[in-house]
Amino acid sequence: MKKVLTASITAMLLSACGGPPAKTDSQRFRDQADADANHIVDSTRHWIKNDTFSNPQEHLAELVLIQKRLREVRKVYSAKGITEWQLDGYQQIQQDIDGTLPHLATHAEDLLRELVDRTEALRAQIEEVKNRPYSAQHMDPTGMVSRLSDEYNNAIETCCTAALADIRRLLVRDKTRYADHLALLSNLTPALEKMIRSPEHIADFRQRIDALPDVHP
Repeated sequence: MKKVLTASITAMLLSACGGPPAKTDSQRFRDQADADANHIVDSTRHWIKNDTFSNPQEHLAELVLIQKRLREVRKVYSAKGITEWQLDGYQQIQQDIDGTLPHLATHAEDLLRELVDRTEALRAQIEEVKNRPYSAQHMDPTGMVSRLSDEYNNAIETCCTAALADIRRLLVRDKTRYADHLALLSNLTPALEKMIRSPEHIADFRQRIDALPDVHP
């Protein structure tokens, strides 16, 4: 009997020291997805500076890139058919970006107003050239209008339109909350063309900016 008990105890000890059970194919599949996603998150942190989220209007290009990288994280799981997942690093970065969106929507309103002011100034300059007496013209009116248009295009690209395009790419994260802002930003080029042709469209566009809802929580 003593030998039987000893053998049984030895067998139990050997069984307990056998290490963790081998992972299933499903577990290894999930571990690989987590590893791939974490690699993207870790590399994304390279683009985050101390004031990226506290001063977002100065880091629009980086924010667009970071948001693109987070989409790649989601694609890792969707490509593998994994619908339930959570990564702390991903969640934190996404929350930080989402926290900048109300501020960026307000910043977009300021840029839109500046854009309208510059467009109105261009209209006034074009009208002045068209109505200038021929004797007072120092160059061909067509050439003058072309020069003014080039200066205008360069100025609005620098001040406004490039930034507004980046803000639109970020606001689409929540199409419902920012629907009115996105409606203006998505149709900016035809709106500018209308404003250049008619002062009535300038007044109308200003009203639409002023009517944008307050999106701050």
